[in-house]
Amino acid sequence: MIQDQDIFNARILIVDDSQRNITLLETMLSDAGYTSFVSIKDPRKTTSLYTSFKPDLIILDINMPDMDGFQVMKMLQTMNKDDYVPVLVITAQQDKSTRLKSLQSGAKDFLTKPFDLTETLMRIRNMLEVRLLHNQVHDQNALLERKVMERTKDLSDAQRIAQMGNWVWDIVSDNLSWSDEVYRIFGFQPQEFEATYEQFLRSIHPDDRESIETAIKKAMHDKIPYMIEHRIVLPDGSERTVSEQAEVDFDENGKPIRMIGTVQNITELKKREEELIKAQKLDAMGVLAGGIAHDFNNYLQGIMGFILLAQHDVGENGKAKNSLKEAQKIIFQSKELSSRLITFSKGGEPIRKKILLPKLIKDSVLLAMSASRFDCQFAIPENLWAVEADKGQLNQVFSNLVINAKQAQPDGGKINISAENIKIEGETQLPLKDANYVKIAITDHGSGISRENLYKIFDPYFTTKETGSGLGLATAFSIIKKHDGYITVESELGAGTTFHIYLPVSQKKAQQEPILDKAKVSSVEETSILCKGKILIMDDDDVIRLVTTQILKNIKYEVEAARDGAEAIELYKKAFDSTKSFDAIIMDLTIPGGMGGKEAVKKLLEIDPKAKAIVSSGYANDPILSDFKEYGFRDVLNKPYEIDELNEILQKVITENEEC
Repeated sequence: MIQDQDIFNARILIVDDSQRNITLLETMLSDAGYTSFVSIKDPRKTTSLYTSFKPDLIILDINMPDMDGFQVMKMLQTMNKDDYVPVLVITAQQDKSTRLKSLQSGAKDFLTKPFDLTETLMRIRNMLEVRLLHNQVHDQNALLERKVMERTKDLSDAQRIAQMGNWVWDIVSDNLSWSDEVYRIFGFQPQEFEATYEQFLRSIHPDDRESIETAIKKAMHDKIPYMIEHRIVLPDGSERTVSEQAEVDFDENGKPIRMIGTVQNITELKKREEELIKAQKLDAMGVLAGGIAHDFNNYLQGIMGFILLAQHDVGENGKAKNSLKEAQKIIFQSKELSSRLITFSKGGEPIRKKILLPKLIKDSVLLAMSASRFDCQFAIPENLWAVEADKGQLNQVFSNLVINAKQAQPDGGKINISAENIKIEGETQLPLKDANYVKIAITDHGSGISRENLYKIFDPYFTTKETGSGLGLATAFSIIKKHDGYITVESELGAGTTFHIYLPVSQKKAQQEPILDKAKVSSVEETSILCKGKILIMDDDDVIRLVTTQILKNIKYEVEAARDGAEAIELYKKAFDSTKSFDAIIMDLTIPGGMGGKEAVKKLLEIDPKAKAIVSSGYANDPILSDFKEYGFRDVLNKPYEIDELNEILQKVITENEEC
């Protein structure tokens, strides 16, 4: 096993004529923990430094005076015939010909300038892992050549665990020998048949055969080892990704006589890499999405407030009142768009409750399918295990997947929704912990998704539709991931698509709750209040302070307002020392340039341990909205909120453990 310390101690050689790039790379490597690296600006000195330093990785610029990167790689190929030292090419040229030439010249990977810090470090680490693994395998193979007879069983067991097999091809006699693990990797029983080169080629994915044959011919001609990743097709039609490396033995006349190699099943490694890339894409988008959502929800809250005040002013004017209610509905439709953005950010953490899924699934699906020509068939047992989840976010997932299924069948059709209790343990292709899960499947019988688009289907803004934002499936992926679950997709062109959702089971009891009717709106006049109280509002937005204050006064609350945490603490302390303390305080979580709710609630509780604080935000970069009690808050208000929600939470908090 490759240890982190081994990677950080690996030797890295930087060849770049730009001192700026060298300084940037050295700083990046040092900050990441790497301890052994040297740099040169003159590519002509690469040979001598390569011999003395013996690098594990070479970071090489292409465009350099006196000697370009292609010439350097050609020179290195004559020096390291018996060794594998990966070359990471850095170039400002992004054309396909430059990339292809780099790979043909011996580069194992490349980066384009300006390069991303996270991506660069990930590629460096991956290449070093391959280098160190190559060294281990090379040493192992040398040992196996000496002790193959006495260590056959031990080797077989080790290969099975590592999912790595070895093979030997006698080129002269055209005799190919596979270890037991190679047979298993290719989907056969050990020694099920006599291995042949033709059988090997038949197992390779058709799109990858040419590259494999090219790599083998190049190894024989250039007398250098090769390492290549490719896909194989198992007898049952499933696919795996393997990493192969091999070297050729030559006779005294330079004629190839034997090839020795290894093959390793890296399917799960590739999946983890893909998941990491997806996560990085979502994180990058989350920075932008979170800021937009925060501002957008603040604007919506201001608009909502003025609508409520306008409802109060128009009184029983039916036409105007109905128009304002319709505007209120549009506000909450807009909130749905904002919630999609929030799911990409750290502030979109689910607010989890213990729930049962049968009703939630059916209600979400039927609502999304309303007024459509579809036959929806459910196979959902009532004894599904409870899960701990955010109902609103799961409703969004089911709705997005059903809408996607509808769009795949524009002329109508059938959609199947099923669910079951499963237990995951032992070896599995799913990146999930051993535990109990609820598995949900949503299947359409539409046009299907092409193979080239299937791996991109959860990427933000990727869509094959003429209309749509490309956020629906990316949103679903992000939500399920934040619930510690997983979502997969299977599809065949012309046959349909199935999405599988895995949600971890909660060990706590749950109660089935009805889904809220988001179309229901209320006005100030329709809101009743059981207990009056004195409320302190803390928000940096002038509009939100104004309208919230007026709304609460209209429903007979006594209200004061503060711009930030410091002002709120002073007002609260003054009231606490008097005869009329605040019954509750609504605190905005994020105050740019001032004390926000997280810091303010700590000071508030020092003054009054019984203080009843409610956190409010359109977005937060912390998981406070989902774990508000851990931070000292009594409840949470997500912007924008309607008056019934505001009053309900205030009444709940004020009357908690008290008599009115």
